[in-house]
Amino acid sequence: MNHKSKQLLLVDDDQTVLDMMTEVLTDFGHYVTSAPSARHALNLFMSAGNAFDLLITDICMPEMNGVELIKAVRAHNETLPIIAISGFSEPDAHNEIEHYDARMLTKPVDFLALQQTIDAL
Repeated sequence: MNHKSKQLLLVDDDQTVLDMMTEVLTDFGHYVTSAPSARHALNLFMSAGNAFDLLITDICMPEMNGVELIKAVRAHNETLPIIAISGFSEPDAHNEIEHYDARMLTKPVDFLALQQTIDAL
């Protein structure tokens, strides 16, 4: 169970989910920067772009959703690993997410599967 620590940018508009995932990922040994919105995450990404090893984003968020965030990040960084987390199985979003070379996980998140996905990226 030796995981390489990564700098993660975590995005979810649900503060409870954000706190829980931050705690779990920190327990896994990662450094987590959490953002309560896609816009906030994009600002963090734009100011510290290369500091992050991985983006984990919720898809369904108000104002700017996860797919729009992924598009914006991809415009600046084509290789950053991205994991998208969705509570709904939307085939359109799924296809779009795969088009942007992001992995898709569904809620509720299986943390072991999440860690395996992080290790695989």
